[in-house]
Amino acid sequence: MPPSALPAALAHLGELLREVLPKLGGAYAHVDSHYDDAGWVGKPLAEILPLTCAERLELLLLDDHGAPGTGGGMVRPQPPDCGRIARYLRRT
Repeated sequence: MPPSALPAALAHLGELLREVLPKLGGAYAHVDSHYDDAGWVGKPLAEILPLTCAERLELLLLDDHGAPGTGGGMVRPQPPDCGRIARYLRRT
């Protein structure tokens, strides 16, 4: 899937990941990062945020327009909606 540009209003989420992921180490220590790709940014955010399993699954299954999609499925993967993740971050 081609990269989807991270909107300027959400660029801080990419920068947050740039700072946090190396500190987490483990699987994130050597991850192939794409901090300006909205689809890529949404997935590690959904993985590391303190979410319930249901919330995490819901975010990972969103397509890039915020509608239910196939998420990381085998058929047609879609990136999660970074705007929805940002709204979650603002409410916590």
